[in-house]
Amino acid sequence: MCFAYAHTEEDPCPNVSKYLEIIYTCEQKVCLHGLGVENGNITDSQLSASSSTGLFTPNKARLNGNSCWMPSGNPMSSWIQADLGQTRKVTGVVIQGCPGNDHWVTKFKLQHSMDGTTWTDYTADGRFLPGSTDRNTPDTQLLGTPVSAKYVRIIPSEFNGEAGLRFDVLGCTPDYAITCASKPDFNFANNQMTVHCPAACAHADYKVYGTSVYRGDSNICAAAIHAGVILNELGGDCTLLKAEGQNLYYGTTRNGITSKEFSGNYDVSYTFADGELRCPGSDWYEFGEYCYKPFEDKKTWHNARHTCRSLGADLVSIRSMTEQSWLESYLYLETSDVWTGLNDLVVSGMFTWSDEHIVTFTYWAPGEPNNHDGFSEDCVEMLQQVGKISLTD
Repeated sequence: MCFAYAHTEEDPCPNVSKYLEIIYTCEQKVCLHGLGVENGNITDSQLSASSSTGLFTPNKARLNGNSCWMPSGNPMSSWIQADLGQTRKVTGVVIQGCPGNDHWVTKFKLQHSMDGTTWTDYTADGRFLPGSTDRNTPDTQLLGTPVSAKYVRIIPSEFNGEAGLRFDVLGCTPDYAITCASKPDFNFANNQMTVHCPAACAHADYKVYGTSVYRGDSNICAAAIHAGVILNELGGDCTLLKAEGQNLYYGTTRNGITSKEFSGNYDVSYTFADGELRCPGSDWYEFGEYCYKPFEDKKTWHNARHTCRSLGADLVSIRSMTEQSWLESYLYLETSDVWTGLNDLVVSGMFTWSDEHIVTFTYWAPGEPNNHDGFSEDCVEMLQQVGKISLTD
């Protein structure tokens, strides 16, 4: 993967507007897991509602189930909620209608809570979220600003026929995003954990014991930098594997991290699933499962794609808000616009990524795409404006 800075020199159509604003609110797949309503990890007792009609009880509200929840009172003052069991990072909601009747919620309000008593309206994307369009299509609504919550509540606002729904909550477990000070918390049922380290942990206070195999109380992110699985200036994902305790941990200095030697028994150790960086050179940057290479020379979209493909890569495909934020924070050394791989060159109005990844999550700005002033708009660039990111064609 790579990207190049956008430029319009030698543009064959200099008088044609090529700008189409698009705003992405996506989440990395690792934080788009169903949190248990659909698969039953959230038990019936963890689903509750203000009221129910007959057999349409809260436990029937599971996504893709054969029934649904329907309130008996005023739908707009009714609610259904899920107790997630622990604090989770909530990134979205998937909602469906009732499978046996033309009853579905078309607009709803979302609330979240840490204790099940004090509730906060989710308003970062407006007071209401769009709901279902038919009986069975799962409609995913991602949160532009994810929240930490133990409880999530859905309040119907508008509906087709009568109010009824099935749903699941999307998000990830709390051990995913950690701080520089974090240490492993293995237990009998947990022999590995995947975490996301912030940048600059080499500059924080840390204690690391060992080389390749680390004492179990070593700070995770500093150890990951030492092991070479993440870069200090970027941070990133790493997977820890629980290992047996050692009687000797060797100290070394690697990648700006100095680990200490420890001679003596310790009951648990850990290693990392990746022993080395996977990118082809020092001018590439690793994030998640991909490598990125920035360019400062300015090119047209087609020439930028050609440059990337000559390296066995392609223009960047942004499939998550986490990825977008990372690009903004670490690769945008200047405020210049950059090309992405998003385009509708094959079929007008059908946007795809140049590397053929499916466009799974998009959140277009109001009125877009609109082929501004009637001109054809095909290629999409990302620009930084007033502290927010948008994609422009």
